[in-house]
Amino acid sequence: MLAEVGSILIGLSLFSSLYAAFALIFGLKKEDFRWQRSARNAVYSSAGLLLLALLLLVIAFITDQFQLRYVASHSSLGLPFFLKLSALWAGQEGSLLFWAFLQALFSALVARHLSAEEDLDTWAVFVMSLATIFFIAMTLFFSNPFRLAAAVPQDGLGMNPLLRHPGMVFHPPFLYLGYVALAIPFAYALASLIVGNTDLWPEKARNWSLMAWLFLGVGLLLGMRWAYDVLGWGGYWGWDPVENAGLMPWLTATALLHGLDRQSRGRGFKVWNVFSAVISFALVLFGTFTTRSGLIQSVHAFSESVVGPYFLAALAVILVSSFALMIVRRKAFGQVNLPDKILSTDGAFFFALLSLMLITLSILVGTLLPTLTGGTFTAPAAWFNRVVGPQLGVLVFLMGVGPLIGRLVKGSRRNLWRLAPPLIGALAGFGAAWGWGFRLPAALIGLTVAGFSGGAALGEIGFDLGQRIKQSGWPGALGRLPIFGRHGYGAHLIHLGVVLMAVGVIGTQLYGYEQQATLAPGESVPVSGYTLLYEDLVQESSEDHLDTWASIAVYQGADYLTILKPQLNYYPGYDQTMASPAIHSSLREDLYLVLFSWDPSGQISLSAMINPLSGFLWAGGMVVLLGGVLAWWPRAGQEDEASGRRQNAGAQVGAIIGLVLVAVIIAVLWGNSINPSGGAGRPLPGELAPTFSASDINGDEFRLQDFRGGIVVLNFWATWCPQCEDEIPAFESVWRDLSDEGVQFVGVAMNDTAAAVSAVAEDQAITFPLIVEGEGRITSAYGVTAVPETFIIDPEGNVAYIHIGMVDPETLLSELAELMKVD
Repeated sequence: MLAEVGSILIGLSLFSSLYAAFALIFGLKKEDFRWQRSARNAVYSSAGLLLLALLLLVIAFITDQFQLRYVASHSSLGLPFFLKLSALWAGQEGSLLFWAFLQALFSALVARHLSAEEDLDTWAVFVMSLATIFFIAMTLFFSNPFRLAAAVPQDGLGMNPLLRHPGMVFHPPFLYLGYVALAIPFAYALASLIVGNTDLWPEKARNWSLMAWLFLGVGLLLGMRWAYDVLGWGGYWGWDPVENAGLMPWLTATALLHGLDRQSRGRGFKVWNVFSAVISFALVLFGTFTTRSGLIQSVHAFSESVVGPYFLAALAVILVSSFALMIVRRKAFGQVNLPDKILSTDGAFFFALLSLMLITLSILVGTLLPTLTGGTFTAPAAWFNRVVGPQLGVLVFLMGVGPLIGRLVKGSRRNLWRLAPPLIGALAGFGAAWGWGFRLPAALIGLTVAGFSGGAALGEIGFDLGQRIKQSGWPGALGRLPIFGRHGYGAHLIHLGVVLMAVGVIGTQLYGYEQQATLAPGESVPVSGYTLLYEDLVQESSEDHLDTWASIAVYQGADYLTILKPQLNYYPGYDQTMASPAIHSSLREDLYLVLFSWDPSGQISLSAMINPLSGFLWAGGMVVLLGGVLAWWPRAGQEDEASGRRQNAGAQVGAIIGLVLVAVIIAVLWGNSINPSGGAGRPLPGELAPTFSASDINGDEFRLQDFRGGIVVLNFWATWCPQCEDEIPAFESVWRDLSDEGVQFVGVAMNDTAAAVSAVAEDQAITFPLIVEGEGRITSAYGVTAVPETFIIDPEGNVAYIHIGMVDPETLLSELAELMKVD
């Protein structure tokens, strides 16, 4: 029954969309707006029916309806609730249904503005309805999530372990939102050609384009963080074909937004904007084709399916029909003018937008190269870095030049002052690069250019704020919160964020460092200014997987930083092992640890990577999104009519939601990698052992400093620890043999009672001092978190050896003999 109802709902929504498309055209032909109203109701109905189908599929996941093949393939009885919700888009069938719903929903949002006075919205809704029909048909006939399984399993397969990270839970829906939103400027661009006036659509499409750009940006950033946190290779962008498929429409949407801004100011760019809108939506279909055709192999892609050829056909239809319409209706563009002067604001915009398109073309060529050549030629990450990297550098430079060049050519002294911030920024970038040791020519040039463009962005904001304060006085300017309602500030913040991301890319790509090590418990290894001390290996069984993690104490010089716990997670249901890295972040760099093997003796092999300036990458991404939210904020000075107030209120609510979203993304995805320093940490070999004094179980005072000049064996143990009770008689034996040769043993019982310790001492005839720690001062000073653990302190009072876990008598005697020989 569930399967039948779901399929019927999808079928009815397809019928509603077909009727809407027919009614829109028939109403235009008959010049009877009642048909448009009827079409609008049909669009609403289509969105509502798909929402019901979507909710029905959610209920199927929550209630474990494994008779549905899609539910059985992507969920299980033990899957957490929030993952069952995200399983909705974990596979092709559910993701297409979700996409079809979003397409119908956005069509309904555009249909709200249908009116009898103009035909632009009607044609836009018609184009949107055609897109909706296509996606619903793909879902219903070729990728229906309500299809029944051949046999009903007792439990489902569960979710692919790679998709359980928060970044991947939210990454797909944000990309889908961005993809679908790009259909709206595409629809308005074609509608403007059909009605013969390309001056009408920029105002209607601007916010939708910005929304698409924001959603795609969030999706890309989440995908980058997912790659960084989950895949365990230390990187964030591997130029994977599916990654590229998401990046390309974001780049062309960036070009579209800039072009729409120039057109709204009467500066031309009409052909450019229609072209950008068409290419952006075509790249959306291309990305969908790559993930579903099986033509391109990727960790992100779905398996090969029958829908791939249909998406390729749709892509061809879109491109041919759109360009044909641009040619046939070319008079709608009016007179096409190129920028009069190269050294002008329009000239800088033109070259920046041309640069964005060339970057997109380079990425497209590199993505398709293996397919087009039958695998003869490939484009590895190094190829993209070599080809695309310099172009991105030029783009960053143009971001700094663009806002300045129009003013500078005028040559007034006041405008020349605007050169001060970018020049200061360039000097600061060069100085920071030199001071931090980033002295490769590419790094020096790149960071200098980044400083120039970052200074230009900050300078433009500062000069504008200064003017406003000068005009209205400081209290007045403060009271009006000048940042809000000034979308130019948002644009400058976006530029600043891109600059910060460029700094992160330069550091990680040019100065990344990797070192592999094999360690036994208690061993340490130096890694580029850090010392990693392997403490322990722990296993814990969860409901559907086994977690194994190593506790690694991290020191920088003599300073203890934190404990990192890289993991290996084994999922028997998928016979898949995932490496979950552990990350310590600082302003200068990330320390990135990956555990890739262990053996029953406790020996581990891990990879330690240093990613310089990576924090700038993530901070820059958040600044970009924040700038986009501010750009979304209603512009100051908009009309104060009732409809205008409603639109402003809606835009303000959307902007506030965006600000909250940025904060949530920071907290969820980056909170776990911001590791504050804490605790004294374990003193490393060669460092001074912390001194202490305490009373033993006999009431005698034990002072560590009293044994300076001799050797001290400091053992942390507990009566509730079986290993400790096996080990302590051996310590007593060695103590009796060497006590007359300047070797002192002392035991510190952790989380224990005097009665229990006294009982063990009496039972095993322990004669060396035993201390019961109540306040944890000694264990904290030595960084001890588990027992047994033993420190051997040399005659100078320095730690000579550390043993995490049991130490055998032969090793202990050998180390003591070495120290006594030196002494």
